Amino acid sequence: MQVLCNPSFLKIYVTAWISILPEQCTERFSSHIRCLRQKLRALGAPENFIETVHGLGYRLKQK
Repeated sequence: MQVLCNPSFLKIYVTAWISILPEQCTERFSSHIRCLRQKLRALGAPENFIETVHGLGYRLKQK
């Protein structure tokens, strides 16, 4: 499977993005995660490859 983005960069980017516009970003970010999940499933990734951690955010499922 191809790595789509450096996890450290993604964490910093998302943290900065949400801290600037928290109300607008929540729904938009959820929409992007939903689309990313669909694309990953189309490539053969497991259903729960991106896990939702309630109160914290998202994480990639550990093997």
